[in-house]
Amino acid sequence: MILVKMWDDDEIGGRIFLQVQNLFASAILADQKDKFFIHAFSVMHKLTATKYHLKNYERIEKEQYDRAKRQFKRDPNRTREAFELIFELEAFLFQVKSSLDMLVKLLIPIIGKDVVGTRTYKDEGNHLIKGLTRFKDRPGSNSDAINTLIGLIEANRDAWLKTVVQMRDELNHVKGLSDYRFNPVRLPNGDIGVQKPRFRGMETLDFMRLVYEKNLEYHQDFMVFALAVKAWPGMVVGPEDASRVKAIFNCEAAKYVKWCWKLILPHQTNQA
Repeated sequence: MILVKMWDDDEIGGRIFLQVQNLFASAILADQKDKFFIHAFSVMHKLTATKYHLKNYERIEKEQYDRAKRQFKRDPNRTREAFELIFELEAFLFQVKSSLDMLVKLLIPIIGKDVVGTRTYKDEGNHLIKGLTRFKDRPGSNSDAINTLIGLIEANRDAWLKTVVQMRDELNHVKGLSDYRFNPVRLPNGDIGVQKPRFRGMETLDFMRLVYEKNLEYHQDFMVFALAVKAWPGMVVGPEDASRVKAIFNCEAAKYVKWCWKLILPHQTNQA
């Protein structure tokens, strides 16, 4: 199957590639389909880079934790800056922001280039919201679908995205991370234990895993609700049936497909 040959990660492949296949993106976008898939594959590339740095951090943290544990038994007063972990955290946050910059470009084959501000994911999404709000007033635009997309952008901005982008900007443009080290701690039984370096008071790996999952799901939902702006009359986005989509694609990645098209009658309310 082409998905297996192109992408080894089931979740990224399922949430992005299989998801757009399940929504018949090629038929809906017609002559713009090739441009759409170019940007979709760029999105997958960036999401894979984000996961790469997450997994690197996970591996290096374990290696350095074990090393610190041995070292503190010999000399509990000797520590060093965990530079390798700093580099991976910075790269991870950079790729999260970069994935968003690629994500917004999916609107180009749907709405048009620079119609709603599609160069970068500027101002935590607020620039895009303003552009979509203006676009909604154009004759013939799908205002319900645009409102749904705007609501998705606002919800994710407020829940996590604004904070993460600000963290990334601070690390890259204001001040780098410092005093990031493994420290010895005295355990209740008298032994010397190891405290892992923390990011803004948080367990860094837990933070990175949470951001990765939120970002990946946001990319899927953004892509889906962006396609809905171009959907044919009478079609709205609705939840997919897991058994149906598994039968269609017959692969592990299919379990990550969340959305399908639903047909509505004229008297029904247009809801996603």
